[in-house]
Amino acid sequence: MRKRCSSSRGRLVRNQVSEEDEQIDRLSNLPESLLLLILSLLPIPVAACTSVLSRRFHQIWEATHLIERRKHYYPKKDDCGLLRHDPSYPLFHLIIYTHYTKVDHLISLLNKAQSLGLRHLTIDLSSQHLSSSSLPIIFSFNFLLSLSISGVTLCDAYFVPSIVSLTHLKSLSLCLRQFDFVIFNEIVSRLYSLEDLFIELNWMRAFNLTCVTVRKLEITIKYCESLGILRLSMPNLEYLDIKISHGGMPHFSSEIPQLKKAFFSNDLVRQCNVPAICVFLKNMMNVESLKLDLTDHWEELHPFNMILDPDIEPPIFPNLKSLDLKLCVHDENMVDLIRLLQNCPVLESLKLIHKGPNKRRGSRSLFRSRLPRNADGNYQHACFQDLQIEEKRRQLIELLTKKSPQRVKI
Repeated sequence: MRKRCSSSRGRLVRNQVSEEDEQIDRLSNLPESLLLLILSLLPIPVAACTSVLSRRFHQIWEATHLIERRKHYYPKKDDCGLLRHDPSYPLFHLIIYTHYTKVDHLISLLNKAQSLGLRHLTIDLSSQHLSSSSLPIIFSFNFLLSLSISGVTLCDAYFVPSIVSLTHLKSLSLCLRQFDFVIFNEIVSRLYSLEDLFIELNWMRAFNLTCVTVRKLEITIKYCESLGILRLSMPNLEYLDIKISHGGMPHFSSEIPQLKKAFFSNDLVRQCNVPAICVFLKNMMNVESLKLDLTDHWEELHPFNMILDPDIEPPIFPNLKSLDLKLCVHDENMVDLIRLLQNCPVLESLKLIHKGPNKRRGSRSLFRSRLPRNADGNYQHACFQDLQIEEKRRQLIELLTKKSPQRVKI
């Protein structure tokens, strides 16, 4: 009986506690800064619906830090959220998709955002008339810290604003449809606080980039001509990321003495692109971390040396500590890998991932992995650590040499 009484009393106490918890309005007890953060993650129409909860929520949605004007989701309500934004609260982030937007209306939205002390702006200028009318206003923002523009055209001086007031801008992301590198360098040279630069090019033939302040650079090239040229002059650059998605390989030259990390990716490598890859690696000789993601073209019927030219002495990497390779590790590439390891005296870690043939018309057996068997029982990936120890490095080179049928001098 006592056990039954104690259990029933416990149930009554738990029920009373649960009823008290249900009566407490925990949402209203949250601090205003946290409520603004939560509402800023919601679409404007959804955040506006919270105005019916209580008097406190009646106008709090108008002070959210982020406003996103999307393509097909109540653009009038989204614009209302911007135009009615409480001026006592700064606007941190504004996202605008300009599809079916009139120029005058877009200019009014940008002027309102500028008066609110906008910090981060993401905008799509897909049409030419929007670029010519909006760029002067965008480049006059005083407190902007990051700017992301897609669909912009920089091929005529008419599009370049005469005054650039982005003195506090630290991050710039541009998706360029058409561009002139002279005009582009003129704009970048006026951004005295710029540290991170992200560029996406639909097509590239020649691109010269000069900037003193940039420390991180990411370039995405959808298509590059075989005779394309990419020149970088960045004395303070520390991180470089280059991606080529639809083939081609530019001839690379650079002045980047402070570079520490580099990543290069090419989805369609032909045998004629190998000399340009070798030149790229010679420009990366001072890096501490190097990542390569290379896929040979599916029309190449026979394996070829993808990293190094067999007739040219491979570059020396005196500071390289981490090397990640993602490619088809067939016989020729295995030979390149061994030659590369011999020229990395302080290498500590090596990561290898085999990329098998895809839609290839030749013999698949020629492209099978030459990696040693790993702990998972396959030959698709391998990881080696503590290679700064001379004995482990020698054992690794001997292991890879045994896997390669071609003779390599150790």
